[in-house]
Amino acid sequence: MLLGTLETVFAQQSSEESELLEKKLVPVPAALTRYFQNIPEVMMFRRIRRDKSVPVSYAINYVLPDIGRRITAKQLRRQPMTKVLRDDLGVNVNRIEDTVEAQLASPELAHLLGVDLMSPMLFFLGVTFGEGGVPVDVACIHYRGDLFKFSVGFDVDGKTSKVAKK
Repeated sequence: MLLGTLETVFAQQSSEESELLEKKLVPVPAALTRYFQNIPEVMMFRRIRRDKSVPVSYAINYVLPDIGRRITAKQLRRQPMTKVLRDDLGVNVNRIEDTVEAQLASPELAHLLGVDLMSPMLFFLGVTFGEGGVPVDVACIHYRGDLFKFSVGFDVDGKTSKVAKK
């Protein structure tokens, strides 16, 4: 487990512009029922993020409905979802769990992100937990492999470390 700040998450998820493609109430996807137990529907947001007009990522966020209804396209245009949740809506973000894995671009992703079919992609699954450890947002983000860089830096001083093993 790597420990960091919420500002690090914001920086990683930021881009020059994000276009909201779709916002709607949907049934909880089967793969996410473990996060949204006893909740039949979530608000889904589909977005494309761009830097210098070049698509860099495709994101789908699934947010608790009462919170998701309050999120606007204008808020998401330049801010990541986690920042909107915390700063604009006052959600107490207690924990974030991220998983990153390599994948290949599907026909839909290749088209949306302007890459060749089967190009390398990084798939990011981020779960944001609020009060009482309740998941409030699950982000499924595909990053173009040719434009994404993951760097880790940490201080080791013998007393504290920003890296812990799980």
